[in-house]
Amino acid sequence: MTTDHRETLVIGLVVAALSAVGMLWLIPAHTNPAAGPNDLSPALVPEIALGVCLALGVLLVVQALRRPDAGAAATAAVGADDDGPRGLRLARDLAFDLSVWAVSCIVLVQLLPRIGFIATSAMVLAGWCVFAGLRSIPTIVGVALVVPVVLDRLCWYALTVPLP
Repeated sequence: MTTDHRETLVIGLVVAALSAVGMLWLIPAHTNPAAGPNDLSPALVPEIALGVCLALGVLLVVQALRRPDAGAAATAAVGADDDGPRGLRLARDLAFDLSVWAVSCIVLVQLLPRIGFIATSAMVLAGWCVFAGLRSIPTIVGVALVVPVVLDRLCWYALTVPLP
């Protein structure tokens, strides 16, 4: 199994395990039941999100286990499974990316109660667009302004409509 296969396998296992912990322990322990018989449960959206994460984690594991190991012969011929300096550079890049995403998520959580969803989401989305490599100012402004407003309105209308 090459390094890419091992990484995919480990990532899939970690995502699936964290999703399972969230679905089996975190959500039931930290959400209240629905207020009325026709209300949506507060756990519905987190359960859907973690269900999708669990399914994707399982798919990553299956992909890592079923993918043909084409690079194994070449790796065995060379005698090493090490990327050397390139691998170290990739690890530093990934660590930097992870730290930027983690800090932005912490900022998001801290700003939400202070300035609200729309303003916080606009700033965070604009930052994420720039960090992800998007350089078109009209596109960044459009994403930062339109997406939070549409999500806010969609949640308002979807969650205040009485269900049958």
